[in-house]
Amino acid sequence: MKQFGFSKDERLTGKKRIENLFKNGNHAAAVPLRAFFCTTNEHNSVKLLVSVPKKCFKKAVLRNYHKRLIREAYRLNKQILTNFIEQKEFGTNIAIVLVTSEKQNFVKISEKTADILNKILISLQ
Repeated sequence: MKQFGFSKDERLTGKKRIENLFKNGNHAAAVPLRAFFCTTNEHNSVKLLVSVPKKCFKKAVLRNYHKRLIREAYRLNKQILTNFIEQKEFGTNIAIVLVTSEKQNFVKISEKTADILNKILISLQ
């Protein structure tokens, strides 16, 4: 796993995995973001799903803009979590959801993403 990359292997896919995450996972919040996370049997893997509801942003341009911001913020801050996971016998799945309908800037999203990753790290310990 590259330190600052976000490859296809790091994306959470599969209907069963996503359903399991939302059904059985824990959550952490840092307004305007909310994260759902659960541990998996896959060693040393962190998989991410980013969601911006249509209810919050009707226009696809704004939804895609916010998804890009969240993915970039995660890409830059993911070493908070990956350094911890590399030493463990488990992996984790994460879904980050934007819960506000106000347009956000990158600085705020990056700060809140780092906060959420720290909360997840504390919960996993």
